Amino acid sequence: MESIKPIKLRCRLIVKTPVAVTTGEEYYDSDYVVKNGKFLFVDSEKFFSRLKKSAGKLREFLALTSNTSFENILRLRKFIYELVGEEDAEYSFPVDKEFERIYRRNVINIEGILSHKKERALNEVNRLRVKKIFRDPITKKPYIPGSTLKGAIRTAIINYILSTKENFQIESDKNEKNYPKRADKELNRLLSCQPEEVFGRLFKAESSRDLMKFIKVSDLKAVEAKERVGVSHNYNPEKEDKGATTNLEYINSGIFEGNITIYPDYAREIFELYNFELNEENLIKALRRHYNRVYNREKKTFEKSFPVTKEYVKATNQSLLKIGFHAGALSKTVSNDELRIVGNKRTGRRSVPKTTWILNDKPMGWTILEVIQ
Repeated sequence: MESIKPIKLRCRLIVKTPVAVTTGEEYYDSDYVVKNGKFLFVDSEKFFSRLKKSAGKLREFLALTSNTSFENILRLRKFIYELVGEEDAEYSFPVDKEFERIYRRNVINIEGILSHKKERALNEVNRLRVKKIFRDPITKKPYIPGSTLKGAIRTAIINYILSTKENFQIESDKNEKNYPKRADKELNRLLSCQPEEVFGRLFKAESSRDLMKFIKVSDLKAVEAKERVGVSHNYNPEKEDKGATTNLEYINSGIFEGNITIYPDYAREIFELYNFELNEENLIKALRRHYNRVYNREKKTFEKSFPVTKEYVKATNQSLLKIGFHAGALSKTVSNDELRIVGNKRTGRRSVPKTTWILNDKPMGWTILEVIQ
């Protein structure tokens, strides 16, 4: 039997605005300290070694940890702050001034918090948790999981196929410009809130018809990366208002490299019904079409309120890509408003988001994907 050779693409991901691909885990306030503008992740072995050298400090630590009242929690994290230095950090990196102000208010000046009523003081206790990004367990350097890039590719291909009219019109509407009106809960969950009529015919849920079965994506390792901790804000440009906040570890700038492997001959059976050939050219074309549309909508909504960074990608081997925590629904679901039919109880349609998440006045998640080989 003749061997079928895969297409191997070497890729580079260039971070252009703050990116936070989070693990679902958090740094707790006792895991780190912030000193001299730096986030210091505490090496527990070094910390306890220091404690053992001072019987008084060890007794104080044991007394604080023996009682988990919120008063003791506040005192414990100030105790750790005062004891730990840069030499005790497993790794460190800068923090934004806004996060440093919040940290100092909640750790160093605890007398003010202790003077509050209990309910308000309890709210302050949890204010310093920070969402983690992915790090190599050995080198401690950040990386971008392959599943993140694979999800972006999946979304782009789905939107590319749906942009072909004959693909998404259902049988009963072949001669009408009428879109599906009903959503199926299970398919919504599995297929990013897409209508049942569309995907019942286009993409089967079982693994044998998995859209991404023959696209393999490696983790993207850092060539260079500058990480920070900051405070993201949910921003409404109509109200010019910064709403809910989240503390994040994020990539401020960097370059990551990895591989995309395509098995076009195996994938042909899945894609041939939808006038789509899985290859390098069409992969980039699908990404460019979807994420340029996402950018244009975001720019139209937010450009009057704050500057939106964009690299005008012209090379055929490049595409904009929006990824990570707070990247927004537009970057992760179908782009056709007529098919975005969940989220609004009255009409059954999901409206275009009126807010976006920003960090340091920049929209989060924008990168450039470049095929370099």
